[in-house]
Amino acid sequence: MTYVVIKLFGYPVDFIPMLILFFTTFFIYNLNRKTDLDEDNLNCPERVKFTEAYGYLFPLSVVGYVFALTLALNHNFMTFLMSLIPAILGLVYSVFRLKKIFLLKDIIVALGWASIPFVVGAYFKLSGLFTSVTIWILFLFVFVRVFITTVVFDIRDSSGDKIHRIKTLPNILGIKKTRYFLYIINILFGLFLLLTIYINILSSLACILSFIVIYCHFYIFLIGRINNDKLVYGILVDGEYILMGILIVMSGFI
Repeated sequence: MTYVVIKLFGYPVDFIPMLILFFTTFFIYNLNRKTDLDEDNLNCPERVKFTEAYGYLFPLSVVGYVFALTLALNHNFMTFLMSLIPAILGLVYSVFRLKKIFLLKDIIVALGWASIPFVVGAYFKLSGLFTSVTIWILFLFVFVRVFITTVVFDIRDSSGDKIHRIKTLPNILGIKKTRYFLYIINILFGLFLLLTIYINILSSLACILSFIVIYCHFYIFLIGRINNDKLVYGILVDGEYILMGILIVMSGFI
């Protein structure tokens, strides 16, 4: 996702912001694995077994995040500050359990990921970091993509979330209505992408990413119709971000 944002900005590819955000994400998700053991025992017991078998990953992720913050601070102070945002949101999500408030679970996760354009903008010393139209467009781009996939995972986790009184869209609306809601959000996202290209805010690279809208419709359709969680959630849904990177790379050869 960081690579995609860098390319949509039009900046040269730089591995340092990718490393910063990789280790930041690595820390947040390992923290969440620790705090969500009860829910995961119901929703995804294999995840709990993995977490317990590889307990060293959490302290390793802490070291990795300290390394990420050191890289950020060494570059400039604003990059350091922006790199704190996803971790703060991760703590709010995992430790303070605000995710039990309706929709806040999905919004917090999406906001954490949507801080990527601000980290990238700060790293490349974008003038008017908080007033740039481009950065807010990219913020919405990341936010909507992650919000959709987070709600999709809520469908998988609906049983455990219901027991632990975590109010998610699938538990409030039901799976069928949630699927229609995701279809609408995804279509609006596609129109939003085309608009940003038409008014010359994002480059034509964004047009290539509009394929993601079709791809997303495909895996939303498969939810509940294929009884293979590893295929639907582990490969197709999580693979969306990898596919975006591949599409951007392929665009360089077209």
